[in-house]
Amino acid sequence: MSEQEEPTPVESVESAEAPEAQEPIESTIDNKMSGQINAEQNAAIHNSIAGAIIAGQNASADNSVSAVLVAGGNAQFANSAGAITVVGGTAEISNSTTGLLVAPASTVEHGTIGVLVAPQAVLKDNVTVIMTVKHALLFGAAFGVVAAIFGRLLRRR
Repeated sequence: MSEQEEPTPVESVESAEAPEAQEPIESTIDNKMSGQINAEQNAAIHNSIAGAIIAGQNASADNSVSAVLVAGGNAQFANSAGAITVVGGTAEISNSTTGLLVAPASTVEHGTIGVLVAPQAVLKDNVTVIMTVKHALLFGAAFGVVAAIFGRLLRRR
């Protein structure tokens, strides 16, 4: 049997007022599951699962899975997966996959991107991009036309 860690005691608040909820300046999660990570500056997850990662500056994920990653600065994915990634700076992705990548600049190596929205993208070895912005707009327009035709046909009956 393995030893269990003692729970950390909770410190009491001396003042009568409730403490303000403060975002941590930096946040790092290792080998854990987290619903949401908010950081004023940098956020990082390693060997973890996170529902949402929101970082004011930079964010990184190593050997991890996240549903949503939003970073005001740069972001790095290594051996990770994410559904939606929105980055204010440069996104560097290696050996990873993401459903939607929105960034002003991105570098991808050995990865798969569902929809890539990036004016400057460097796609290195073994990269698969399913749809770019142009493809997504064409797909949306075609789907709209087909849906309108079927809608009119079904209303006539």
